[in-house]
Amino acid sequence: MRGTRRVLGISLNIDEIIDELHIHENAFKKMGNLRFLTIFTNKYMPDKKVHLPDSFDHLPPKLKLLCWEGYPMKSLPSNFCPRRLVKLKMKNSKLKKLWEGSWNLTCLKEVNLWGSENLKEIPDLSRATNLEKLYLNYRLSWGKNPSSMQNFNNLTKVETHPTPINHETTKGLPVAEFCMDKVKFEKLLEGIQPLMCMGTMLPASLKVLFLSDIPNMVELPFSIQNLSNLTDMKIIRCIDLEILPTGINLVSLERLNLNGCSRLKTFPDISRNISSLYLEETAIEEVPPWSENFSKLKYLLMQGCSKLEYAYLNVSKLKHLELVNFSHCGALTGADLIGYPSGMALEGGIIGTELQASSSAPDNDVPKVEFSFINCFKLDEEAVLQQLSYEKLILSGEEMPLYFTHRTTGTSMAFPLVQTPHSPPFFRFRVCAVAVFNSKLTSGGTIGVFTKVKCQFKSRLGSYYDSPYQQDYFSVYQNGSYLLLLDCVVPLRKGNATLADMDYDYVNIQFHMSSSKFKLKEWGIRLWENCSSVENRLGSTTTIPQICEDDEDNVVKSLIHETEDGEECGDRRREEGNTTT
Repeated sequence: MRGTRRVLGISLNIDEIIDELHIHENAFKKMGNLRFLTIFTNKYMPDKKVHLPDSFDHLPPKLKLLCWEGYPMKSLPSNFCPRRLVKLKMKNSKLKKLWEGSWNLTCLKEVNLWGSENLKEIPDLSRATNLEKLYLNYRLSWGKNPSSMQNFNNLTKVETHPTPINHETTKGLPVAEFCMDKVKFEKLLEGIQPLMCMGTMLPASLKVLFLSDIPNMVELPFSIQNLSNLTDMKIIRCIDLEILPTGINLVSLERLNLNGCSRLKTFPDISRNISSLYLEETAIEEVPPWSENFSKLKYLLMQGCSKLEYAYLNVSKLKHLELVNFSHCGALTGADLIGYPSGMALEGGIIGTELQASSSAPDNDVPKVEFSFINCFKLDEEAVLQQLSYEKLILSGEEMPLYFTHRTTGTSMAFPLVQTPHSPPFFRFRVCAVAVFNSKLTSGGTIGVFTKVKCQFKSRLGSYYDSPYQQDYFSVYQNGSYLLLLDCVVPLRKGNATLADMDYDYVNIQFHMSSSKFKLKEWGIRLWENCSSVENRLGSTTTIPQICEDDEDNVVKSLIHETEDGEECGDRRREEGNTTT
């Protein structure tokens, strides 16, 4: 047993125990130098048991980290000295109390008592002056010293599931993150009127507020405006929440998540600086015209809003917008994606500047806004297609819309180029692909596909110019047939000369999808010169056969080689783009 004195740390994953583990009462008595003891599980409800005898009465005195998930005893050993502890993590333990008396706990930075249902009273932490993180659970009380939190000058995170918090214990603290889960609202703040004081009881330093599954919370109080440093507000599955304050501006708020607040009917108006807005499964009926004031908005996610009927989005003013998702909004009849008048953005240099900056890039990766209207069966799709502001769009559908006047089942289409003295310095068109996905998906998983479009400009004399590939990514999370639409803009310039100067006579447009799990039924295009023409909206449909087969075989092989890992890369890219929560 001499070697046990040299042991500095023990880490045990109880998931690896075959049956049960019985620890001897003297197991730690010879480990006087043990600094780190971690007994943990990766399962929410562990199925392996760890047993300690009733006579167990010793833990090493030099412990800095004590992490024992599912600790089976009612208390820590009576002779245990916690003064060296830096982290105490006793999740899902059987503890009824930790220790008696007041200890000098200046080393202690984190206490996690989550899931310890039998623990009714928090120990005296009044001398834990460097405490940074505190995780509480169930019906804990502060015992004889409820004001001890006032000594936590370094406390940055409080998480309670579900423990009532006295407002005097948090006011004035430098807490940056406050989380509350499944607390009955009438018990939310002991001894005060909750609706009146929520904003005043929380510290002004708060940056993250997380409220989850709190019944009977009908209204978020106006006093929430006092949280001027708040950057993230997450209020999810509060099914009775109906009213948010209006006319306030939380100047630091960047991310607002109200997912699952199923009685909330009005679009939130509590900050104009929000970049990420999550409103899934709410009862919101309209995205109002004044949403254009959210000038920093990047993500608007409203999947499953069954009461949503109409959406106004002034894309020309929402210059940072990247992703809008209205999928599974069964009542949605229309979306006014107010954008630039025909050609204005390009001629005025708004998109032209982006093209100039990106024309030398390998993929000509001009930033795009993605709109998703999957399973919006009441939507006037024809009206949406007529608008000029969308850059990328995904809809449910099995047939090519008549809006796309040229279509093929091959890999390319060719069109003559009509040159005029005032030809624009770009070639623009819209693409629609009818893609069918029918494969097995893991629960909650997504599958993605890269699309690539390339233009080859040719002359009768044999000279040609290949534009960079324009690559886009689409993701779905269920089987079905989809319409993948994208707006393509190709710069008509090579060096200092325009393509008009180089006498190209026609363009060959090539299209490819990277994933074998998506079946391409057909694809079509509409040239930009007809995109805004009402009289051409239902113009004659032209089926164009596949051309230049030998050349295109090489092109397709090259595309497949470049995108052989497209699905996995795309999923990672989409995961990085979604955040906040």
